[in-house]
Amino acid sequence: AKIVDVDHDSLTIEASGAPQKLEAMVDLLEPFGIREMVRSGTISLARGSKSITDGSKLRMQRVV
Repeated sequence: AKIVDVDHDSLTIEASGAPQKLEAMVDLLEPFGIREMVRSGTISLARGSKSITDGSKLRMQRVV
């Protein structure tokens, strides 16, 4: 897993690997609260503490 963004009250983690390993990571992180999770190929998420489900306008930027 790799932390790709850190804010005062949130962080964005990028993870890839075997489904069993990813499920174990989710189980470990659940007590901290998971606001959003995507299981897909190439994706994009907003940076910072705003959630795409907040209804706020978000500035999306390409993260390489």
